[in-house]
Amino acid sequence: MGAAGSRLSRLAPAGLALALLACQPWGRRAAASGQGFSLRYDRACYAPEVRVTREPRLTEAEVGTDIPVDVAPARTRFELRSLRPAFLGPGADWPREAWVQVIPLRDPGVADFAKAYPDLQACAGALGGILARGRPAPGQPLPVWNCVDCEETVHAKARVLTGPWCSGVQYLTTYVQDSEPVGNDGLVYVFQGISRDGRSYVAVQVPVAHPALPVPWPGLDQGTGERPDAYYARAQARLDALPDRSYFPPLDTLAAMVRSLRPER
Repeated sequence: MGAAGSRLSRLAPAGLALALLACQPWGRRAAASGQGFSLRYDRACYAPEVRVTREPRLTEAEVGTDIPVDVAPARTRFELRSLRPAFLGPGADWPREAWVQVIPLRDPGVADFAKAYPDLQACAGALGGILARGRPAPGQPLPVWNCVDCEETVHAKARVLTGPWCSGVQYLTTYVQDSEPVGNDGLVYVFQGISRDGRSYVAVQVPVAHPALPVPWPGLDQGTGERPDAYYARAQARLDALPDRSYFPPLDTLAAMVRSLRPER
C-alpha cells in the first residue's frame, strides 16, 4: 500500500515520551490532550486510550539516500485505535490506527526551512492557494504531506473544512503502488490543514469503512478490466454518492474531531 498506507500501523518510536490518556466522556464525545494540544473524538468509534507523543525532527539532509518518510520538524502526534465496524467479517483486513499530527511551519534550528522540509513547504503553499479560493478545483491535485512511494487513487467527498483553530481540505482516498480495487482494507479519511495563525500544519489520517465496499473491478487480475483511470473515476463517483453518515466512522464525526483540535491554554 506504500509508505502512507503503512503508517497506519506504525507504533510510536521507542524512547519518546508517551502519554496514555484516560478519556473524559460526555455523551458520545471524549477528550484527549498532551504535548500542548487537545482534541475531542467520538468514543463510539475508538478504543478508550489515546497515545500522544512528541515525534522527533527529521530533515531532508538527515534522510540522505533513504526514502524521505516523516521529514518534518519535531511535532505532536495523537494516535487513536479504531474499533472494528460490526459489518466487517471476522477475516476482513482492518487497519486500526488513526492519527492526527500538528507540525510547526517554523524551525529555528534550520537555516532554510524550505530546503530542510521541501515536501511540507510545498504542501503548505498549495494548501494556502486552495483555501484562498475557498474550494478545491475539480481534478486538482490535493496536497498531502508524507505521501511517499505511493499515490492516491481518488479524492472523494473533497471539500474545504473550516474550524476555529485550523482550516483545510478533507477527502477520502486509498494509497497504492499498483492498481488495486477501492475497499475497506485501505480507504482512509484525510485532512490537510493550516492553523489560522499560519504557524502549524495539520495532517490527519483515519481508516474508514462502508458496507457497500469494495467497488468491484471485474477482470483486474486477468488484465481485461477497466483502465485504472476509468475504474477510479467510477469508484470516486460511488464514494461520493454514499451518505456521509453511512460510513464508519461517520464523516461528520471526523470533521468534528478536526474542528475540535486546538492548543492547550
